Amino acid sequence: MGKPKTAPVVLAVAPVSRGIGFALFEGPTKIIDWGVKEARVNKDVVCQRQIESLISFYQPDLLVMEQFDEGTNRERVAKLNESLAILATLKGVDVTRLPKDEVHAVFGQFGSTKKFGIAKTIGQWLPELQHRMPRYRKPWMNEDHSMAIFEAAALALSYYYINS
Repeated sequence: MGKPKTAPVVLAVAPVSRGIGFALFEGPTKIIDWGVKEARVNKDVVCQRQIESLISFYQPDLLVMEQFDEGTNRERVAKLNESLAILATLKGVDVTRLPKDEVHAVFGQFGSTKKFGIAKTIGQWLPELQHRMPRYRKPWMNEDHSMAIFEAAALALSYYYINS
């Protein structure tokens, strides 16, 4: 008989323009896997396949993703999130959506309310991710590719914090 789980295994995803970032946790202090899966063409189909593969391999208890408001300017990403939620449900994985405001409120309690500050806090909490820490983004710079990992990790950690 296996060891009882103390916290749900959480797969958090953060779709971005070049693909999808993910972070897989087995409790709030144990990150198992993370990365950015690229999708240059047929982005939605490629992202769905990649997340389906992660779900099949890791069999998480929960998929955590961002909740989008009606009329968001990220309509494609909102539709992708919805299709990923349906996919997870069909695979027997529960789905939770967190609004960005809630994530910012959680990390605001630790002094971080902006994207880079949240990533920096996560890097301090999870040394495994420090080598992926994005550089500070100036207004004329593109967002660092690895920021998607930290966005996904922020969703998962916020879920654990809210439900602890």
